[in-house]
Amino acid sequence: MALLNFFEGLGTIARHQHGLRIKVIDEFWGTGILDVWKLWKPEIRGALRQHSATAFRNFEFLAEAVERRRDRQELKKRYVTGGIFRPRRQLRRDR
Repeated sequence: MALLNFFEGLGTIARHQHGLRIKVIDEFWGTGILDVWKLWKPEIRGALRQHSATAFRNFEFLAEAVERRRDRQELKKRYVTGGIFRPRRQLRRDR
């Protein structure tokens, strides 16, 4: 439960205080966040939310933000020209 509380606190800082960027959080704890969220998601959304509608909302926000960031990173990796990733602005200059 301590790990859930830690991720909830981290989510609060990221969501409300703008103290840490999702990129930094993902680089340090991203895989752990996603693994723990996958494991606890049914329990949090089920039993815990019956007692409190806001139970671990910031942890949920954090897990979804990390997933979105990783999805965007994956899309960037697929945007490949000649086997080497080149930023979009660089491709525009090449035209």
